[in-house]
Amino acid sequence: RALRLEHPRRADIAKLLALNLISSGKAREAASVLEEVLKVAPQDPLARFARGWIKLKASGFKAASEDFRAAARSQDSPFTARAASALLKAP
Repeated sequence: RALRLEHPRRADIAKLLALNLISSGKAREAASVLEEVLKVAPQDPLARFARGWIKLKASGFKAASEDFRAAARSQDSPFTARAASALLKAP
């Protein structure tokens, strides 16, 4: 069932839900929630970082790198940008 994320607070709540799902080992469900968030906020740094993390665990760095790069460019979320930058520099 699609999430209704017209209001920005709903997108914030959906990101928290996705993070909770990731920590509960439910990456597929989290990815679905993040896709809905990214439909309304395609450059959201936390959503891009979280989707990158899911891709990293499932498919490796190459699959995740685009999302990490987008999160690293963020001016709105310095912590997320630094975390993504660190992952991009990791060996």
